Formats: sequence, C-alpha cells, structure tokens
Amino acid sequence: MSTTEIAIKNLNKDVAELNEKIGKSRNEYKNLLKKLDEREKKRSEIKQLKKEKVIFEKKHQLTKEFREKMKTMGKYVSTEFTKIISSHATENYRKMSGKNEIIIWDSEKDYLVVLKDEIKGEREFSILSGGEQVSVAISIRTALANFLSKANFYILDEPTVNLDEERKNMLAENLKNMLKEIEQAFIVTHDGAFSEMAENVIEI
Repeated sequence: MSTTEIAIKNLNKDVAELNEKIGKSRNEYKNLLKKLDEREKKRSEIKQLKKEKVIFEKKHQLTKEFREKMKTMGKYVSTEFTKIISSHATENYRKMSGKNEIIIWDSEKDYLVVLKDEIKGEREFSILSGGEQVSVAISIRTALANFLSKANFYILDEPTVNLDEERKNMLAENLKNMLKEIEQAFIVTHDGAFSEMAENVIEI
C-alpha cells in the first residue's frame, strides 16, 4: 500500500471518528436544549406559583380580616338586638306590673337577664320572686314574638302562674297591646282572668 493510500485511509478514519464525535455532540446538544427547555418550563411554573402564592396570601389575609369584622359585627348586632328587645320587654313589663322598672338583657354577660330600679338596683333573674320571673319572662317572650315572628300567632301556656291578682288582671288588660304585631294569641289557662278580653273561649 502506497503512502498516499495510507494517508487517505487515515484521513477517512479521522473523518469517521470526527463524524461520530459530531453525532455525539449533536445528541448532547439536543439533550442540553431539552434540559434547558425543561428548566425554562420549571422557571415559568415557579414564577406562576409565586404569583399564585401572593394572590393566595392576599386572599387569606382578606378572609382573616373579614372574619374579624364579622365577629365584631356579630357582637354589635347581638348587643343592638338585645337592647331593642330589652326596651320592648321593659314596656311590656311596665304594662303588666305598673312599676317603673327596667329589663336588661345583656348579650355581653352570657345573655343575663336583670331587673333594675332606682331603689333595689339591679337584680338577676334567678333571685327574682316567682311572680317577677313570670312577668319578666312573658315580657321578653312577647317582645321577641313581635320582633321576630312571622307566624302571626302566639301561644301562652299558663301565663298567670305565680302572679298575684293585680298582675293577672294587668296582664289580661294589656296583652293585646303587648302582642300588637300578632294577629292571634292562644292562651291555655285554668285562670278566668282572660275570659272577658278573649274573643273565643273553649272550655275543656
């Protein structure tokens, strides 16, 4: 084999090796481009996740603030509601008892009911006499019925228990005014105090 032929053979061999290396380099280049593309996708995903995180944190903060405001508003509504009921209940109680006392239904003290006047001060419901407890309970219930009920009727079961004759008569006289928003009242009683003011009497 001549020197020229050997040189050509070596050149061909070098070319083949170079082609092989170029092929490997192309594959590596393709792999690198693929990895780069994947990294760009991940960067884009991370960027999007960061944006979503910021939005989520803002929403979380707004939700927290909203809950706090709702909590505060709930307390405010409860306070105002019990004030309104206390005012109406006081009117009803004065009609029943003829006394210038005030009913306080306190939402800030676990809805404690107190009867207040200038002489005796504040007395909790639990220490009131039986007649006072019945009078206060009826006064609050009738106020609630007027304020909340859409049924337009009210049922009283033995409303004169523990009431003296004067309070029985005052309750009978003023019940219509106390239930002014209610169309009908059903009174279940053994007492004859309501017979004169009742439109219908059913004796059993």
